[in-house]
Amino acid sequence: MTLTTEAPSATRSLVVRATTSKPPDMFASAELKARVSATWTPADPSLTASPSLRAVLFDREPQFYGEPAILPLVAGQPVTMEVPLILARDCKLGASCEWTADLLLELRDGADGKVEVTWTASAEAFMTDSDLPKDFTVTLSEP
Repeated sequence: MTLTTEAPSATRSLVVRATTSKPPDMFASAELKARVSATWTPADPSLTASPSLRAVLFDREPQFYGEPAILPLVAGQPVTMEVPLILARDCKLGASCEWTADLLLELRDGADGKVEVTWTASAEAFMTDSDLPKDFTVTLSEP
C-alpha cells in the first residue's frame, strides 16, 4: 500500500479465530502482532525534513489500543517496526472464538513524497486456565 500527504492513513482489518471440535468449558485469549516495513521516497530529494510512520493495533471489542510504534523515515531506506496487541476479551470457547482488530497506519509530519508500506501479521491463542485441546487451531485472516 502507498501512503502520501494526500492520503496519509490506511486501515487493515484482521480477524483471529480459535476453533476446536470438542470444546472444553474454558476461556481462550489471543495475542496479535503486526510487522510493518516502510520506505519513503521524497518528492524532492533535497528535502531535509522527513516524515514518520505511526502504526498501532486496535481491538474493536472492548475498543482498546495496543502500544503504538512511531518511526522516523529516511529517504530510500526501509524501516521496520513491530506492534503487539493482547486481545483483551476472554472468549468462552464453544465451537470457536473470534476477535476483530484493525491495523492503523498514519504518515505524520507531512513531508511530500510517498511511503510504500508492506505488513504481515501473526496471531496466537491460548486457553486461559487449561491446556490446549488436541485439535485447537488458530487462523488469522482479513474479512
